[in-house]
Amino acid sequence: MKITDVELSEGVSQRTGNTWRRVKMLLEKPGMFPQRAQLDVLDSSEGYTKLQRFNLQPGMIKTFYLRFRLSEWNGKQITNIDV
Repeated sequence: MKITDVELSEGVSQRTGNTWRRVKMLLEKPGMFPQRAQLDVLDSSEGYTKLQRFNLQPGMIKTFYLRFRLSEWNGKQITNIDV
């Protein structure tokens, strides 16, 4: 997928006081009918090493592997997607 836009957000958790960083990427799968998606990646690792090692920039072509998991909690279905 081609990364068309990258936005960075940072903050501090009100509940735990830990810092976090989020990268919002707009992705496009080229073709006759382009498919677009927004992917938000949250990183709370020390030094934000998980996000920094990818050096995501607009215009880059990357392969993303997605794993979908469905679970249930309190009668509600929750979908988790690991990237």
